[in-house]
Amino acid sequence: SSKTIEIPRFYNYEGNEIAIRQLWAFADAGKDMLCAVLYIRFLDINRNQVGYRLIYAKIFLAPYKQCRTIPELELDAALKNCKMVKTVKEMHKLKFDETFLVTDNAAV
Repeated sequence: SSKTIEIPRFYNYEGNEIAIRQLWAFADAGKDMLCAVLYIRFLDINRNQVGYRLIYAKIFLAPYKQCRTIPELELDAALKNCKMVKTVKEMHKLKFDETFLVTDNAAV
């Protein structure tokens, strides 16, 4: 018989007192692929330190269309990133004080 094993992810920071828990999401695109990364940034006020934990990273192949420009692909990556943020917020019990969605393209 098969058993289900669950291994919870450790998202907490080993700090004494977390002042701020931020969700950061970064999206980028090139001519062949899109990527999105989500991570948590912790601010520990007692030790005056910052900690980070990777939550999710994903690479998508760019949709094949002849006339796709880089700004269009960047917009697609940003949209996928927004959907990932929504999913992570719905699935995880952590509450975030702030959420930042970041891209390196001025067109988005």
